[in-house]
Amino acid sequence: MGLRVLVEVMAREVPLERLPEIKQNLEFLAGQPLMKVYPDYIGKKLDYENGHRIIIVNRDYEGNRPEEVSFEYTIIDHARVEEGIFPVGSIRYTQKELEGLRQTGGKGMIVTG
Repeated sequence: MGLRVLVEVMAREVPLERLPEIKQNLEFLAGQPLMKVYPDYIGKKLDYENGHRIIIVNRDYEGNRPEEVSFEYTIIDHARVEEGIFPVGSIRYTQKELEGLRQTGGKGMIVTG
């Protein structure tokens, strides 16, 4: 894919025992194909080699016990377009959706544009 992957963790008080799981999820999402682009970028030449992917981890605070805590992952792909480097597509997965994506072989994102 060639995208540099950056991670932003917006979750406070993450249980230490959950860090390996979060790392596995980040590695899985980093390896996913490029996603559907925003309508403004369809048909434009997008240079992903000079772009990057940002994965933002947020915590769902509904659960109090470490095993109940779930996370949400937002992926934003940036590409060089004629005018500069811009976010050209994004998608968000809940923990449950991510688990479903793993079960289907990880084909949740598609390239368009």
